[in-house]
Amino acid sequence: MEQIREHIIFPEWLENNERAAIDDEIAIYEYPTICDTERSHVVSGDTIILCESGTIDMLVNMERVVARSQYIVILLDDYIVKFNSVSDDMRCRVLINTRQLFENILADVNERLHIAMSIYKTPCKRLNEPMFRSMTDHIIMLKRIMSIEENPDRINIIRHMMIAYYYGIRSCLYPDISRKLSHKELVVERFIELVKKHHMQERMLSFYADRLCITTKYMSKLIKETTGKSPNDWIDEYVMVRAKYMLKSTDLSIQQISIELHFQNASFFAKYFRRHAGMSPKEYRKNRI
Repeated sequence: MEQIREHIIFPEWLENNERAAIDDEIAIYEYPTICDTERSHVVSGDTIILCESGTIDMLVNMERVVARSQYIVILLDDYIVKFNSVSDDMRCRVLINTRQLFENILADVNERLHIAMSIYKTPCKRLNEPMFRSMTDHIIMLKRIMSIEENPDRINIIRHMMIAYYYGIRSCLYPDISRKLSHKELVVERFIELVKKHHMQERMLSFYADRLCITTKYMSKLIKETTGKSPNDWIDEYVMVRAKYMLKSTDLSIQQISIELHFQNASFFAKYFRRHAGMSPKEYRKNRI
């Protein structure tokens, strides 16, 4: 079973002495400096960036994302991010919470999946002025509540504010919130969530079909028809993002990476990587593409 992080690992790519945190479950940074643009980082905790000014050019799971004034960027726990460049006039607020907190405050699995998939589809978006101000004000108020240690209801207030915040995010990214998800859409969202959690250990379709309580054939047909990509395409996409991160941003040997990704041996991993990247792991690491 996957181990959910119970505490935030405060990110190396943020510098700020004004950080506010509670029990290492929630942290807020006000106007931090985004540093370390040389390496990729694995995100610890669901991370929300509200960009007030300037430009942040980054890779999110190897896909380019550019955030400017009035943009919201959401990096889910275990995403891989690399900051290509950050302008000198960049000013942002950052909210981080553990995935466990997210799952605790939103007890309904379907609601969690809906919000998580809305974020997956749209990790970066420009908000209109009223919505951006509302999201910013919410973080400011949340930080104020966090600072009032003598308030006996502080934790409960914060949890309820976090619930409201995530519903606000969903309304930003997925405006048609009144529409009920179809059975097919729910299966797709559950499948992608499972792939996100288990792609490093499991690449067999039967593993995912069993957990969705459907046949492999039906799952393959449904995923392909709904997303345009096969289940194997989704799994390979996540595995390759992780493999490229390990090759570019760690000193692990190719043998060690093959073990981390549960390949039979380094040779199998190398063949898999070449098939999807068009070059060997060694060539990719050397070129640092």
